[in-house]
Amino acid sequence: MVTVQLEKRGLPRFILNLHVEPGDGFQRVWRRGGVVRQGRLKPKRGATTRAWFRADAPVWRRRLGRSVSRAAEVVAECVALLGEVDVWWETEAASDHITVLEHRLRGDRGGTS
Repeated sequence: MVTVQLEKRGLPRFILNLHVEPGDGFQRVWRRGGVVRQGRLKPKRGATTRAWFRADAPVWRRRLGRSVSRAAEVVAECVALLGEVDVWWETEAASDHITVLEHRLRGDRGGTS
């Protein structure tokens, strides 16, 4: 599954989140526990939204009044990295533009097996 995560303050920034649903579904992992791996596609390394795909102009351009949208350019940048996503579907391994997070769930979240 691919989801687009938008910047929470409404800035024109995003990342792509990737994950593979377990064969017997997320509900089983939620109830019994287990690990879910998530990939995050970003154009560069970093923990802040500065590393995300950004259609907004850099601060220096905005201060000079040159805040032209980079939307088409950013979409092309994202599309150019989709080859790494294809590899991630097979390996779930980190790459130059994909970081991998592991979510470990304890289980016992209610319900029956």
